[in-house]
Amino acid sequence: MAPELTLDVFYKQQLIYSGALSSPIELGRLKRDEPRDRLCVKQPIANGFRVAIVEPGEASISRDHVLVEPVGNTRIQLTNLSTGNLIRIGAETIGAGESREINAPATFFVGAAEVRVEEPPDLQSLAPSSLKLGLVENAITVPILELPDAQAEPIVDWLESIVGVLQSAVSSTDFYNQAAKAMVKLVGLDSGRVLMRSGQTWHQQAQEFASSVPDQEYATRPSSQILGSLLRDKRTVWRNDEGNSDWNMEMSLKYIQAVVAAPIIDRYGEVIGALYGDRLTGSPGQTNFPQITKVEAMLVKILAASVAAGLARVEQERLAKEQEQKAVAARTLFGQFFTPELSERLAADPDMLKGRDTEVTLLFCDIRDFSGISERLDPTVTVNWIGDVIGVLSDCVIAHQGVLVDYIGDELLAMWGAPSEQPDQALLACRAAVAMRDALPELNESWQSLLKAPFSFGIGINTGIARVGNTGSKQKLKYGPLGNTVNLASRVRGMTKYLGSEILITAATKARLNSEFATRRLCKVRVANIAKPVDLHELRPQADEHWNTLRQGYEEALDVFEQQDFRKAAGVLSGLISKYPEDHASLVLLSRAVGLLVSGAAVDASWDAAWVPPGK
Repeated sequence: MAPELTLDVFYKQQLIYSGALSSPIELGRLKRDEPRDRLCVKQPIANGFRVAIVEPGEASISRDHVLVEPVGNTRIQLTNLSTGNLIRIGAETIGAGESREINAPATFFVGAAEVRVEEPPDLQSLAPSSLKLGLVENAITVPILELPDAQAEPIVDWLESIVGVLQSAVSSTDFYNQAAKAMVKLVGLDSGRVLMRSGQTWHQQAQEFASSVPDQEYATRPSSQILGSLLRDKRTVWRNDEGNSDWNMEMSLKYIQAVVAAPIIDRYGEVIGALYGDRLTGSPGQTNFPQITKVEAMLVKILAASVAAGLARVEQERLAKEQEQKAVAARTLFGQFFTPELSERLAADPDMLKGRDTEVTLLFCDIRDFSGISERLDPTVTVNWIGDVIGVLSDCVIAHQGVLVDYIGDELLAMWGAPSEQPDQALLACRAAVAMRDALPELNESWQSLLKAPFSFGIGINTGIARVGNTGSKQKLKYGPLGNTVNLASRVRGMTKYLGSEILITAATKARLNSEFATRRLCKVRVANIAKPVDLHELRPQADEHWNTLRQGYEEALDVFEQQDFRKAAGVLSGLISKYPEDHASLVLLSRAVGLLVSGAAVDASWDAAWVPPGK
């Protein structure tokens, strides 16, 4: 009975699962509700077993990705269970819902994971006479391999050579040179070469001669017959001069007693190079030179496999280094805009930055009367002041999981809802706005001696659909939103100076809040370059008794004002202002009501209650 197949899974160059393939095994990613201790552990299911090989966040691997079924002793069937991800076998792919039978040994790729299905090697035991068992009672016995000195010494020599190839070499060139030397020192060949393929052409990467062979007298080229056979069959080949009439007909084999060549095979099963060695006759007519034995050919084959493994390691290390460099660069770049957690996700999946239409909440914040204040300051002081303020505002954004989109002079633009979805985006934006407001007293205290006067913020927030992605160029990333939602958020920030409010939000944002914040509706406003009027609400972190009294009185006045009862509105507002003389919004609405009373505006069903402010 043939031994069962084995299945090994590698992820990020690490073996994460290994087991027998005696029944169907399904591979995929861990389900979000599965415990983490099931990762890379074989679990029974209805049609066989399942192995979750990656965490839920690995998008390149589906939850149920591939079913691997043994078919006979050396064949397997692969079925793609996913709806969108592929299975790759070399240059070919298996699409969603497709199945394919292939021979083992085989290597295929499931997203970022490499899966190998192989026959376990046949093992043979040593003859009893070769083992000597310890006879001490109650002691651990250790088998000892007995070899004649004549056999032990060459075995140690070739083991040391193989280890030298694997351990001493740190680059492709080192592997080539070590292998060429080992063919001469280990196998005892007159010449050892490393040949690598580029397209259909073989290029010599390293060559070593025995001390008895002068370089200048040895000018043969590798045999195209030998290399052609190696390339066709992908196996080690050798040939000895046994008096065949055609042996020296190929000029490349002149003066050669024997030739051996072993393929260097990459991870996809393709021949990328060869170890090529030979023995010379020394001169025409000379005979009785040692021929290449099967054992020597096997040593060359082992050397070729060690070179292939070494080159794969060098390539993996190079790719890992490149990936790490790219990841560091990406994290550094994304770290300018996003939280550390989001930066890590974007570095792993840059496609998240592709443009798309999505709901976002935008926050604009600027310093009131920045131009007037900076005009009185030395330029160096201005730069230091604005840098300190913008830094504090940015910390508030990042602390509440926001994205820093842009700085425009004294103005900051932040965003929630992209590139990752945030169901509580409006709530997070408002919390960030309150944190900015709460940071203002300490900032004023720090800069009072230089500014000679306190400063304040104007913050506008709006929620809506925007086109979000890289709005910059290939040369400079500028991740952010575009569209009417952005323009409206900017205009709302501009309204703070006319209504005397620190934080204004639109009705779209207010609709997404809970009872955490106190709000009052201030007016319906028609802002520049926005056709549809918008309801504005003032945001406060909490409501006290005075705020509730002010809010109720103001909203009552606003209701009767919009019903065109300007006299009643003016009366209510006059009472409010006597109690709250610093409420700028009440003064604005009272001014509008009195103006309409003075002008004698008639009650008209077509009257537009929307306010048109004097500027942006």
